[in-house]
Amino acid sequence: MGGGVSMPTVPLSKNLTDFLEEEYKTKTGEGLDDATLAEILQVSMPAIIIFNQIDCDHSGKVSMRELYRLLRALPRNKPIPPEGGWPNGEAPKFVPPEEMIKIFDTDGDGEISVTEFVDNLAKLPGLQRAIETNTGPDGKIRTYVSLEERMANLSAEAEPLEAKAAAGEELGEADKATLEDLRSKIAKIKASVGSAGLSVFRQLDADKSGKIDRAELMALLKALPAARAQKGLDGWVAELDVDGDGVIDEDEWVAQLGRLPALAALIESGIDPTTGKLKNLPPVEALPEETAPAETAPAEAPLAEAVPGAAE
Repeated sequence: MGGGVSMPTVPLSKNLTDFLEEEYKTKTGEGLDDATLAEILQVSMPAIIIFNQIDCDHSGKVSMRELYRLLRALPRNKPIPPEGGWPNGEAPKFVPPEEMIKIFDTDGDGEISVTEFVDNLAKLPGLQRAIETNTGPDGKIRTYVSLEERMANLSAEAEPLEAKAAAGEELGEADKATLEDLRSKIAKIKASVGSAGLSVFRQLDADKSGKIDRAELMALLKALPAARAQKGLDGWVAELDVDGDGVIDEDEWVAQLGRLPALAALIESGIDPTTGKLKNLPPVEALPEETAPAETAPAEAPLAEAVPGAAE
């Protein structure tokens, strides 16, 4: 491993990865070796992925509001017992959200850190089991809607009304009220996560594959000459493609833009505020074969060397 523990190629927010890197330094300073840290990291990763998902403003902490969003996303039926039954043979009792945050928030600062989440999730077996039984193959809760996705959905809902308003058409009172409500909701989310998120991703994803390939990314760079001049196509693919598969998925796009503020700012400068989409985006054109390498190295984002919740 050579002086560090390799983090799995999972896109995580900048604040979370910064914290995890500091945690790695702390634990190595306490004398834990890489083999021990790698083992702890492997056990911790499922909870870390969930934490990253529910930390919807990417602050590196989960607030009471964000905990409520998690609970609303989970089914309200009783959790399915784990294989072998519940510990002590008894189903876990209902725990109110206010008590949950007290169990998680061991330092009493009113928020939950990733270490607190990883260390204390097992103390809430009902919640832990509800999460486990509603987690998809990607390790995330299937029914959870991120702020970026929420804003993209709201923007899509507002788009036909914005188009009518831009064309000078008279909106009825109901449509006016609906549009103002949508604009207000979009503005609040934009203040937390910016505007270069999933609306732009889905605009760039011209073939609707759920991935941005090199040709689609090149269309973005043509619309943003300053970004193209900074790194070029290969450079930006290397920055955005966390797992090295040659394409960029939604999670990679959102997570990597959080650690590429210059690119995010350039994208936001080209967005039409009424639609949430890029202006002047050219059509996607096939790239010359020689510009499409067979394999792309994983992004060198600071996704490595970090382990929360190591035993003291």
